[in-house]
Amino acid sequence: MSNLRKVIASAFNSDQTSRVADALISDVLKKYGVSENSLRNLSPEQKQKIKQIVAELQSKVNDTLK
Repeated sequence: MSNLRKVIASAFNSDQTSRVADALISDVLKKYGVSENSLRNLSPEQKQKIKQIVAELQSKVNDTLK
């Protein structure tokens, strides 16, 4: 789960934003019962979808910060 948080948080540029993103991501993952073990068992399609979502978030955050 920490790897997923790192990937998503890396979409944000500043350390402060990364800490906020990390906290929010942790809360959402806990809320939906996502565990480290369940993340390891994702299908290639699910992994690709997560990568696409992260890329979209990164783009939106970058646009907002400009």
